[in-house]
Amino acid sequence: MKSLVLTFIMILSSSAFASFNEVECEVSTATSSLFLEVEQPFPTSSVFKRATLTSTDTSGVETNFNYTLTTRGSRGFNRLTYSGAGLNLEVDLWPDQRPQWGRNYRSTLRATDIGNNEIQNVNCTFPNAF
Repeated sequence: MKSLVLTFIMILSSSAFASFNEVECEVSTATSSLFLEVEQPFPTSSVFKRATLTSTDTSGVETNFNYTLTTRGSRGFNRLTYSGAGLNLEVDLWPDQRPQWGRNYRSTLRATDIGNNEIQNVNCTFPNAF
């Protein structure tokens, strides 16, 4: 009985520090497949967010790049901009004013680690929006 209670407490305590993704984006280019995930900050009052960009080339080799980002919203144009040193992601939320769960949004991505080229038509979702 003690081991069952101990196991239950360990499972609960480890899930307390789990991070949730605020936005997930993916796109395929001619040379690679890109996946970007931006985590919600902890505590939620923090303005800085962590992001990981995963690049998978045609031979299947994965490379991860980590960033620290801030968010800026433009309500008049229904856009969210995630920017930091080396990465800029602009999400077009139109026709919504704020991200909605289950919706896909077009985005533009620019990162110095992947050649600093502007990649358009990036597909982004907000898995924890409500």
